Amino acid sequence: MPTSYEIYQTYLRGPAAVLRLFKQALGTQAIYGRPDPGMQQRTIENLSEEIDALQSQIVRLKEELRDTRGDNNWLRQRNAELEALSTKDSHNSSRPPSTDPPWRKRTRSLRRPSGKRPGGQVGHPGHTLRLTHKPTRVVRHRPKQCHHCLSPLREERSTGVERRQVIDLVPIRLRVTEHRAEVVRCSRCGRKTKAELFPESVREGCRTALEWWRVRSIYMTISCCPTRVLPRRCENCSAARFRPARSRPPSGNARPGWSRPS
Repeated sequence: MPTSYEIYQTYLRGPAAVLRLFKQALGTQAIYGRPDPGMQQRTIENLSEEIDALQSQIVRLKEELRDTRGDNNWLRQRNAELEALSTKDSHNSSRPPSTDPPWRKRTRSLRRPSGKRPGGQVGHPGHTLRLTHKPTRVVRHRPKQCHHCLSPLREERSTGVERRQVIDLVPIRLRVTEHRAEVVRCSRCGRKTKAELFPESVREGCRTALEWWRVRSIYMTISCCPTRVLPRRCENCSAARFRPARSRPPSGNARPGWSRPS
């Protein structure tokens, strides 16, 4: 039991403190009496309903948490992909320089200005094309009349020339070699015999030689020309007209055929 001093100190703290003191000393039943059995049952039922509602809410929240975690993982992965994509440019990937963003740091030259004007400097010997002593063709340009007195210069003798040369590539021409197997009639038996001694390289009615394929391979390698564009390029630089027909080349690979223009 509490002492008189404890009761007095509790009284000074207020009625609520006095009720708590009596509950601790005498118990709840001594103050409020025995609880009603029906009220206890209703309280239990209400608490059970609240527990069921809370459990359902916990299950729903767990499902939402699982979906939220899945979305969070997907967003993290997508963010990592976008960050990796934004950090790639023509320097650390196979992307062309035209796809680089404008704010991307570009490579700067380490050269410093020298203060000199661009181009050939003073004292530089220079290099240029030199005139050849044996030109392929000479075109003579003769004045028709004197620039001073307008007299005709047809019969006058030349005293000098000024030479200028133009270097150009000649058009490519194809050389066609025709092999003919002769048919001879025998005077003894009257029957015909055809020669069958064609060279090993002559198998079809019309085909290109091995040298042509060597030139074709070199041209495709140097100029990076695709196979479908090669016939049109060859038509522009030769006298042959290519057709879509395909045959077997000397090496066994398929190639477009060609025919001479009519």
